[in-house]
Amino acid sequence: MGRRIGWLIALALLTAAEPGRGTLDAFADAVVERARPHLSPARDLDVAVAVTGPWPRLGGDLTALLIARLRALGLRSVAAGDGDAAWARAAGYERLVRLDLDVGGGRLRAQGSVVALSSSPWAPAQETRAHLYVETPLDAELRAYLPAV
Repeated sequence: MGRRIGWLIALALLTAAEPGRGTLDAFADAVVERARPHLSPARDLDVAVAVTGPWPRLGGDLTALLIARLRALGLRSVAAGDGDAAWARAAGYERLVRLDLDVGGGRLRAQGSVVALSSSPWAPAQETRAHLYVETPLDAELRAYLPAV
């Protein structure tokens, strides 16, 4: 009997230690799923990520989540950038993922693009490969990022 209780306590502690997936995590996953088809071959690409919006902490956290998820896809390198295609091209990146965040009507929206960058003089300097759009309802987690009203 005591042994069973010990196992139940251990199981409860293990499941409690595993955090649930938050809304911002799911939002980052949705962005990556929409961008993923335009980031291949993954092992050969260097990608810059730029998230802009009026809430720096939200943009910074979303940038960090996107970078982690894109690295998990097997991209050669992923780093935060400022959204300037000329800078990204000069720094050696082949793709730029740009997102602009907005809140309205009780929803968080991200719209942006995946831009292919070329260093070849015979190819366009940049080419939009995909337009990205993701939205989700604001919940307590996302409202915590917004300024107090």
